[in-house]
Amino acid sequence: MKDKDDLFLKRHFMDVAMRSYERGIPIYTDFLDLHEQGILQSLLPSLHVSVEFYGGFGYAQRQVAVFLQSDAFFEINDSTYPISALTLKPKNPRFAENLSHRDYLGALMNLGIERELIGDILIQEDGSAVVFCINRAVDILSGIHRIRHTEVIVEETSLSHIDYEPKFREVMLQLASNRIDALLSAAVHRSRKDVNTLLDQGKVFVNAKECYGHNHQLKENDLLSIRGIGKFEIASFLGETKKGKIKVLIRWFE
Repeated sequence: MKDKDDLFLKRHFMDVAMRSYERGIPIYTDFLDLHEQGILQSLLPSLHVSVEFYGGFGYAQRQVAVFLQSDAFFEINDSTYPISALTLKPKNPRFAENLSHRDYLGALMNLGIERELIGDILIQEDGSAVVFCINRAVDILSGIHRIRHTEVIVEETSLSHIDYEPKFREVMLQLASNRIDALLSAAVHRSRKDVNTLLDQGKVFVNAKECYGHNHQLKENDLLSIRGIGKFEIASFLGETKKGKIKVLIRWFE
């Protein structure tokens, strides 16, 4: 079933690319998850158009793609994407529950909003959340007044006012090599066998591309996402220990 879904998605992307090329206009997708982004990126060499990605802010995991002729007379920038940002915050923070990503997402989907129209949800320190969406800002503004037992206020926010600085937890690793299976095993504290299973199942992404190769060589600034576990970036390789181990500094996103 997964192979059939992937084949359908490839055909869809190729059809969108052809329509963009023939009409000479930009065409935007809905929000794509990492797997869908990886499929699209695998097609880029065979497309006659350029493709760019944006999710509303830097480090966004769910992103919208735009197809456009390389020589088309259109300027694509952050403001041209059909993305809206909304801030949802407790009306009375003193009595608010500790709302999670799942709580906010559930409230949005209870409005009948499809998942592909919802981008990332950023949980703020004050308990509020910034939600990125396509074409459904009005529904959210008028439809959400309470999440669980907490009354909330919904306000539209300009994308230019999103000031997102990710928080990191730095971890130093010592590895026998810079192969992905060795690094993942040390980073997530699992056996090589378990890590290789994650790779085989397509749950590991390197720079938004699915990675299946157990011996894939990693480099500085690579961004790794493990579905169901989290994501981290390789900050730097710091030489070797006296015993020949490679010292690697990684930064987990919190």
